[in-house]
Amino acid sequence: MTEQPWIASFVVRLTGPPLRVLVRHVQSGQEMRCLRLEEALAFMEHCLQLSGKTEGE
Repeated sequence: MTEQPWIASFVVRLTGPPLRVLVRHVQSGQEMRCLRLEEALAFMEHCLQLSGKTEGE
C-alpha cells in the first residue's frame, strides 16, 4: 500500500548581507526568522510533522 503524498507550501525569503532567512508555512501561517538555512529546514520539517498529526486525528 502506498502512502498519500504530502503537499505543503512554504514561502522562503532570503535577504542580506548578512544572510537572513524568513520561512512561512502557508497552511498554518506559522513564520520563523533565522540566520541559517539549516534552521529554516528544521522549521519546515517541524511544520510537516505537525500537519501530519493534525491530518491523522
